[in-house]
Amino acid sequence: MLAVDCSLSIDDGEFRLQAEGTAAAFTDPAVLRAITGGEAGAIAVAYLQWAGPHEQRLAIPWTRIDGRASAYRFSDQFRRQPRAFRGDATSIGSAVDFARQVFQRNPFRGVRRTIDISGDGVSNAGRIPPRARDDAVADGITINALPILSEYAGLDRYFRDEVIGGPGAFVLPAPDFTAFAQAIRAKLIRELA
Repeated sequence: MLAVDCSLSIDDGEFRLQAEGTAAAFTDPAVLRAITGGEAGAIAVAYLQWAGPHEQRLAIPWTRIDGRASAYRFSDQFRRQPRAFRGDATSIGSAVDFARQVFQRNPFRGVRRTIDISGDGVSNAGRIPPRARDDAVADGITINALPILSEYAGLDRYFRDEVIGGPGAFVLPAPDFTAFAQAIRAKLIRELA
């Protein structure tokens, strides 16, 4: 589950950098090798946009990627998604809770379930992230994070302490939005390898 922050702190240009970076990552040869080189030779992926407590939208439902053609289709679909929110609140806990519900409707059986949450700020509304994280981990879901460090010093520590959880959970920060593409590529390879 790719859970992408669409709160007010992210302007339209920064949102596009996230979208373009993620779309490009799925067509990267190293990411494609990691996808097809696993035990199943495929992954299921969904795309969630989120902002405040009542602002979550499943932009792309669960999609099977099992090679170059399906990866390019997903990448094109990801790139075309309009921004769903410009909410002034940031509710990481609500995004995690929503993602848990989407996992319950996943038609694919996977060996691992992971929420990839990216954002540039701390949660300031809705359910507190540690409670949502603990519920997700109890459901067998791992949460990894890609904090974008352009707004808050120490945001990577916040995500490490308050957001991530589950077996092998990790934080991979991007120094700013221009570095997002490289960071999401590295993050996907690490998760899929």
